[in-house]
Amino acid sequence: MNKKIKFFFLSLINACLFLIFVSLPYDWRNIGLIVIALGIMLVFWYGFGKAKLAYVVLPISLFLGYALFTTLLPFQVFLVILMSIIYGSICYFIFLLQNVFIVAIEYKTVPLYRAAYTVGSIISLFSAFFLFNTIFSFRWLFVWNALAVFIVSCFLFYYIFWSVSIENYAENKTKKWYHYVLVPAFLMSQLAIIFSFWPVGIFKGSIYLVSIMYIIEGLLQSDLRDRFFRRIWLSFLWIGIAIVLGIILTTEWR
Repeated sequence: MNKKIKFFFLSLINACLFLIFVSLPYDWRNIGLIVIALGIMLVFWYGFGKAKLAYVVLPISLFLGYALFTTLLPFQVFLVILMSIIYGSICYFIFLLQNVFIVAIEYKTVPLYRAAYTVGSIISLFSAFFLFNTIFSFRWLFVWNALAVFIVSCFLFYYIFWSVSIENYAENKTKKWYHYVLVPAFLMSQLAIIFSFWPVGIFKGSIYLVSIMYIIEGLLQSDLRDRFFRRIWLSFLWIGIAIVLGIILTTEWR
């Protein structure tokens, strides 16, 4: 079977699994979330023919964040079908971009690698937003917010820097990337503690966390690629200053 056709049908299965989850009664959604997440993981492993963690981090993160986020919305048949189609479409793009990564690992040179990396980074940031928004919506204690954000950040940074390492491998660079995961994830957890007390609201707090994750990702992936030039860190510095000013100026103290 042609790979694109195979990925299309597997994405359709994922869309149906998402539709099943959203249609479940609220009492069943906790166990349904776990079972369907495992099902999506198996679908992706079957699609690529290999059971590797890096292949399922992005689709599982997207499913968990998107599914938990959409449960906050009112249940309407049209809206549920539309959200399932959107999820299935994104899964199709994930199949395509990760197929590019796999081919790049085997052949060390793929013209579409940079485009696949960019799309993967965008999807990972959207997944992070949905997950962070859900975490803050639970209104847990700051300790649990920090722990949840740390776990989410570990997996997403793992995926992002794994995809960066593919290019390094193609260029015969042996720079280790594993230690780039824990420290930035720990930093994100500390920011989660700050936003647990800072009156920014759930939506804006999630946006700020994702923005800071984007800055950290940009700086570290430049360092991993040995392209940590002055213009790069200056551009991210200005973005960081703008975010801090936005946090301070938009905060409503009561």
